Amino acid sequence: MTKYIAFDAINAEHEHFDTIEEAREWLEETFLDNQEGYHPDLGSCEIYELKEKVAYDVTDSKVNYKYENEEDIPENDKESEAWPYSDDFDEVWQHKFVKVN
Repeated sequence: MTKYIAFDAINAEHEHFDTIEEAREWLEETFLDNQEGYHPDLGSCEIYELKEKVAYDVTDSKVNYKYENEEDIPENDKESEAWPYSDDFDEVWQHKFVKVN
């Protein structure tokens, strides 16, 4: 898992890196590749250290249901349930924050 993000404000791009040295080198290449000398956005270039990332757990899935809609359930089937969420989704997720080591 990468630990640093370098933001190149000159080109409005970012990259992920394992070390801060790699992030610095990438930004320096951006400065040095500019044929017109230093760019005014140079001062807005930044390196961030990641502390947490967002992850998720699947809490429910359409595959857990025999029917997608209530009207699809036969009248004699009293035990089945239909997918209780919007047809736009195949899964329901619960987000969580995970520390970056």
